[in-house]
Amino acid sequence: MAKKTKDSGQERFLLARYSAANRTPREEALEEMQKFVERCMKPQARIQTVLDETVRTVLRITEFTEIAIATRDTDGNYRYMAMSGFREEAEKARRAIVYTPADLKDSSTFPALRIGRVSQYHISERNPFKPGEEATFNKPHLLGIPRSNPDDMIEGDYIDMYMSGPDKEYIAWIELSGTRSRKLPSRETIILTEMLTSCLLTILLNLPDGAGA
Repeated sequence: MAKKTKDSGQERFLLARYSAANRTPREEALEEMQKFVERCMKPQARIQTVLDETVRTVLRITEFTEIAIATRDTDGNYRYMAMSGFREEAEKARRAIVYTPADLKDSSTFPALRIGRVSQYHISERNPFKPGEEATFNKPHLLGIPRSNPDDMIEGDYIDMYMSGPDKEYIAWIELSGTRSRKLPSRETIILTEMLTSCLLTILLNLPDGAGA
């Protein structure tokens, strides 16, 4: 039997190859999602903590600048529970909104185009909001201004990523708008955020005070 020897050259190669210093942006995003799951699966985690952590993670791994998360409340209606990137007035207006289950199925008021497994893109040109909800946007004075280029993401555009429980009813959604480049998010960004949404759904369904409880 051959004697075991320490191949220091091979060990150095492996350490260099898998060094965290060589991570790609995609690998960094996946690692952030891994940390997100680990933090949110702790026994002491509660729904508000998880939602706030979700907001921070989305801001870290994507180019989105505005995010809001709505969940089903104990009365069966939906309210925004966590958000970031909005002016004080816009955030206050959002927190005052109550959506019913019927609202979520109202495609005439909230027309959208499906762009992913759980993602629906609402384009500003269709005015995808109720009268009076203009105040929920950061720059309501820009609503209705024509899009200069088809790849621009403009005021009034937003993406909803829905989460459904075992009964097929919505329990929450992540709403995304605005990007640092003011351009449409990449397909990779949509997929990454949908992966995070799937993680969030599983966590919510298992929290003692979660929206799926």
